[in-house]
Amino acid sequence: MKIVVTSSLLSASSQNGQKGWYLFSTTNEWLKMPTFRMTDAFSLYCADAAWSDKPSDFFSDMYYEYHGLNSQTWETFEDYSLTEKGTQDLVIKPTGAYYTWNLPDDITQQYYYLTVDKMNFMMWGKARVKYPAMETSTNLYSRYEHVHPVILIQPSFSWDTSGTFGVSAGGISLDKTTYYAHNLTHYIP
Repeated sequence: MKIVVTSSLLSASSQNGQKGWYLFSTTNEWLKMPTFRMTDAFSLYCADAAWSDKPSDFFSDMYYEYHGLNSQTWETFEDYSLTEKGTQDLVIKPTGAYYTWNLPDDITQQYYYLTVDKMNFMMWGKARVKYPAMETSTNLYSRYEHVHPVILIQPSFSWDTSGTFGVSAGGISLDKTTYYAHNLTHYIP
């Protein structure tokens, strides 16, 4: 898993004259396709900022590429899919937000086999530093929870602020892999 966490300072003129607003983002790219694919979640967490409470200030998308083979004609094909989310499957908390996504599966049907080759997820969210008149450093964390089911029960997700920041997967008969990334942003008013 490759995770890139970024912060972009927004101009005060685009925020009704308010300083200190950022557009935080994370890109989560699978370098090797996971064997088990159910519902995963990923989050942005920053306790040093006040997150927007407007769902319209958050956005996420999933992009994946696949290739296939028609076993009758031996023709191959390639294509891609881009799915976007605004408020769907979004949970906003005072210290951040997270999205859940159903991962695409490889598909085998009577005459063709479809394989997912590349998959990445992105998320953007707006937050404002707590003290916009002061110079400060801000820690931004990204956390990705990948679920490995022991039995096929959908996981539940919750917000964790007890040292491992962001979204956390839980549930009966569940194993998971957690990926983290961090960005330190220095704000100067």
